[in-house]
Amino acid sequence: KSLYTYIENPFSVFVIWKSTNSNCDKGYQIVKRTFSSTSFIKEKNFLFDVKSLIKECNNHIMFATDDSLLFENIRIPSIEKSEEVISLSLRLGDNVVYSHPLNRSVRKPTIFKFDNFNIWKWPGADAEFGYPMSLDGHVFKKALLTEALKNLTFKSPNQLEDELYKKIKVYRDWE
Repeated sequence: KSLYTYIENPFSVFVIWKSTNSNCDKGYQIVKRTFSSTSFIKEKNFLFDVKSLIKECNNHIMFATDDSLLFENIRIPSIEKSEEVISLSLRLGDNVVYSHPLNRSVRKPTIFKFDNFNIWKWPGADAEFGYPMSLDGHVFKKALLTEALKNLTFKSPNQLEDELYKKIKVYRDWE
């Protein structure tokens, strides 16, 4: 719901879903009725489902988890023609001072502005700031993802994120 409430520039929303039992199935049916403008795709083969959806998308693709929330208005700028920006994060900013996965404080990188977004050089950045391929509220260029997905194999969102991160390390030359 927060996606439709707070993102100012409209876009298509696709949900690849998989349930583990009949109660989850019932829950997804409720969500599908509630968000009828969202396209729900029942997962058959995660790799194929993701690659097929990316082909259908326009210039930008954002992944988010089912527990992601937005809490302020956002207008996502075009990053298609920017050579320096490979992704925009809707969750990392000046307010991030602690890494829960690492259970420690975060050293924030030098932050620059791109449109109204904070950007930074991710190679060598600490914690989450050094992980540009997060599938948790990051916006990517379609061309970059299409290229990065070539020859990758993955069966789940976690595997996809890990494989993208391994592959994107070639961009460290930008430092």
